[in-house]
Formats: sequence, structure tokens, C-alpha cells
Amino acid sequence: MAPEGKTLVVVEYFCFKGDDVWMAGDDALGAMTVKGLEELGFMGESETLWTEVLRVPGAYPLFDVGYEDRVQVIMDYLKRFENLSVAGRAGAFAYLNMDHAMDAGFMAAKEAMKKARV
Repeated sequence: MAPEGKTLVVVEYFCFKGDDVWMAGDDALGAMTVKGLEELGFMGESETLWTEVLRVPGAYPLFDVGYEDRVQVIMDYLKRFENLSVAGRAGAFAYLNMDHAMDAGFMAAKEAMKKARV
């Protein structure tokens, strides 16, 4: 998704809707991110072509202590349905980083294809 000969860098900030990070302007967040990456030695400001900010509310689940037992009740119930596959952060009630989320999507697709052949 980057231009030929360039590298795309994605940075996520964990924040809450309405907090200082959430309310910061797009330009300020972009500048803060580029400066942080520069301080870490990843890249220089002069190498940055552009920045873009996406705010995604509810992207990460919040868990209560003991949530696993309550989730297991739900998962046991859902196992009754042969034509249902749960996947992703919301479906699995789990934090998944992007690699895990993509892997879960591939696994769900493979499972669906296997069920379609039966």
C-alpha cells in the first residue's frame, strides 16, 4: 500500500475516547509520532511523505477480572451451532494484534471452506 520504493509505517496509540490523545489534532498526532520514531532511530522527519490519523472506537476489548468464566458460558452455548464460526477480537473476546487478527480471519475462511465441502 506504500508507493514504489517506499515503506508504510503504522503506529497504534491505546487511548480512550475523549482523552488527550483522542482529542489531539491529526497534525499534532502525526508530528508526535514522527518525532518519536525519529528519537528511536527508525526514521527522520525528512523521510516522511505524509501522516494520516484514524480513530477507531472500541478497537480493543476491556476485560474484567474473572471474565473467562463468563465468556466460556457464551462459547459453550455457541458451539451448538454447526454453521457458526467466531473470529476476531469481538468474536473471540480476546485481544488480538494485527497479525493474530489476520491469522484468525484466514482460519475462519479455511473452516468455512471445509464446512462448505462437507
